[in-house]
Amino acid sequence: MKGKIKILIFLLLVAGFIYRYFFYIDLQYACFVRINPSVTELSNANIKRAIKVLKHGAPEDYRTFCSTVEVIDPNPSCGGFGGGCFHPAKGRKSTIDISTSQRDLAWTAAIIMHETCHAIQYREHRALDEDECYEVDDRTIKQLMQL
Repeated sequence: MKGKIKILIFLLLVAGFIYRYFFYIDLQYACFVRINPSVTELSNANIKRAIKVLKHGAPEDYRTFCSTVEVIDPNPSCGGFGGGCFHPAKGRKSTIDISTSQRDLAWTAAIIMHETCHAIQYREHRALDEDECYEVDDRTIKQLMQL
């Protein structure tokens, strides 16, 4: 019996670790986002905090993000170490790349919304328009700075 309890405790600890570092879940808004492991990020906490900042500071953007994005990849990609990227490759229509661990939360939230904008453009079969998405991240930053 003691062995089963130890196994159960171990499994609960592993599940807690996985949830804490690799998932953002908000049952109230049906928001379920997987955050991939990263070779450069020690923790995905900055991304999770930025999502929470969106929730409280830009609720409309938050709902848009939640209904669009399923996976965030925090590894550096075409956005480098201080930005993001959206690849419309097969199987990645709802994946955005965000590598902003060294930036502030408002910046990270704005990058999340910028890349979410590209995911929406792709989903709607429109051209990936940087100007439109820069307007989105500018609007997000302005909303968050008013807090």
